[in-house]
Amino acid sequence: MITNPMNRMRQIVSKKKRRYQQDGFDLDLTYIRPNVIAMGYPADSYEGVYRNHIVDVSRFLSSKHGDKFYIYNLCVESERQYDYSRFNNHVCSEFSFEDHNPPTIRMILGFCQHAKTQLKEMADRTLVIHCKAGKGRTGVMSCCFLLYYYRQEHNDPLATLKFYAQQRTSNEKGVTIPSQRRYVEYFGHLLNNRVMYIPKQILFTGLLITYEQNQVFTSSLSYTVKSADHRIQYQSFEIPLERDSTIGRDLPPNYSVLHATHKHFIPPPNQQCRIPLEEDVLIEIFATKTKRGKSVKEKLCHFWFNTFFLVEPKMQAILSDVNERQAESKLGTLSSCLISECGHKHLYTMTKTDIDGLHKDKLHRLSPSSFTVSVLFDYIPTPSLIIQPTDQSCKLPDTRSPVNLKLIESSNDSTLIIGPSDKLIDNDELQQNNETNDKLNSAKTNSNCDNNNRNRRKDRSTSSNRRAFALYPNCLSDWDSTDSESGTNELNLNDELETCQTRC
Repeated sequence: MITNPMNRMRQIVSKKKRRYQQDGFDLDLTYIRPNVIAMGYPADSYEGVYRNHIVDVSRFLSSKHGDKFYIYNLCVESERQYDYSRFNNHVCSEFSFEDHNPPTIRMILGFCQHAKTQLKEMADRTLVIHCKAGKGRTGVMSCCFLLYYYRQEHNDPLATLKFYAQQRTSNEKGVTIPSQRRYVEYFGHLLNNRVMYIPKQILFTGLLITYEQNQVFTSSLSYTVKSADHRIQYQSFEIPLERDSTIGRDLPPNYSVLHATHKHFIPPPNQQCRIPLEEDVLIEIFATKTKRGKSVKEKLCHFWFNTFFLVEPKMQAILSDVNERQAESKLGTLSSCLISECGHKHLYTMTKTDIDGLHKDKLHRLSPSSFTVSVLFDYIPTPSLIIQPTDQSCKLPDTRSPVNLKLIESSNDSTLIIGPSDKLIDNDELQQNNETNDKLNSAKTNSNCDNNNRNRRKDRSTSSNRRAFALYPNCLSDWDSTDSESGTNELNLNDELETCQTRC
């Protein structure tokens, strides 16, 4: 049998991804479900020699699905844009994000709502999702949509990730980057616990880097903290790392980062920063090494997390429960303890396998096997947004049927709400809820306050739906982890939801 040399080249490039090889087609394309396709980038020009050629993809979709398909291009790279008219302009690129990174929680919510609309408009429409290789970014969005839309079959995030890996690859290596897997887990737990997603802040005070015996580092480490738009929020100075001559050992099951032989606080405890962080956060760690007599700074690793999951009580319980955690989970571990150097602190700890870039370092050439990074932070007490639900929205969904979740945004994009409601709250209703919240928050305010105070309240009600108490004088909080967002200084959102159910 004579094999087309171009197809052979494409098979080599696609590696272990399953290909569609039927009816004269040989494409890097897989049906995850009968109406959900994951595929590689439809290339033109010379790239079409070793990737899916755009002509072949167009011919395939037309022959198999007619005009009943919709494509999502997740590539943010300008060179990955193509002639959408080849697909009758049934292409959306609004949910693109960078390679080897996760999408924001907001973007995941928006994507799922948009994709659901496409299927509702046309029952037999097929969704086609692709990035460059059609595996990592494509897998994140595919898994999140399965969790969102097909709740009866897919409600466990790790099982859904495994299902996607089996469907898309022959070696079950689908979504492998820890932060991408973490965000699929975030989203799955968000849906399963039926909580409202409202942006929450933490007060970042530094990183704690720990490891045991070290035969690797002969360098210094530094890091940057960035927001979702990659703006730098904090940049640390460098600290030198020690090198040991002893042999490393396996860590005991009850190992704690506070028991580590080497602990590095960046910045030092007496110089801790106080940086408010909100929603999606990127931490990049750099290593400075000496090469040929010159100091060279190279990126060592990075990881993403979302502050909401460190603050919302139900999410805290999941991140803190390591006993029920599966080995494949990349959620990280939330804890709270007294550190002699820093006082009472909250820690969000990532082990080596949870960190992007180090998870593939099987031979420990980049860092010791015991390498961990802990985010040190304090909670900022803020009162919850009070939502007065309709009779329909306060009913718990039937666990036997899919949960029809809705995405709601305020006019200034400051609030996203997930609720088991069958209708969206319009802007007027949301504004009415916000005004009700303003009245409750201002109930204890002196009635004789001056015009400036009234103006400030008015500005806050239109520009932000959140209310924040002033920080402690020394900017430190002595709250326990259970106090976050549910202490005496804040209304408990879960209690409000239970009250809503009682009223209904």
